[in-house]
Amino acid sequence: MIEKSKYFQYLLPSSEDVVMERMNDFLWLDENGFICSVPKEEPIPLSRKEFLDQVAEWEEKYGLEKRCMITVVNPYVKSSKEERDFAAEIFPKYLKALAIINHSALGRMAINLFVGLRPPTFPMKVFKDSNEAKNWLKKYA
Repeated sequence: MIEKSKYFQYLLPSSEDVVMERMNDFLWLDENGFICSVPKEEPIPLSRKEFLDQVAEWEEKYGLEKRCMITVVNPYVKSSKEERDFAAEIFPKYLKALAIINHSALGRMAINLFVGLRPPTFPMKVFKDSNEAKNWLKKYA
């Protein structure tokens, strides 16, 4: 599984974690109860129906309880305004706080700019390191 995405170098599941492979990412619940997400290297565009199917899959696996999430960003994926708006509508229903890992300084700057223009309704912060991200998320768990 780990060989399927170079992004596991930024966030790695433990041998006890049960990893779910989805269309564009890998998800698991870590030892802190954080939902972790690592992207696939070559994601495919999702239709609104496919996105909603993944939301239903999330609900089935994790329930409706709000959780903290840590996600690694694939810097080569560009989402449309419609996709970002739809995600901004859905994510607050499920997230207490979101830590984003982006290894690119330019990418972190772009995310911070976007967030500054349209702040989410939950705490969100961008990091270059998963340890920093997890430590920050602990105050919201």
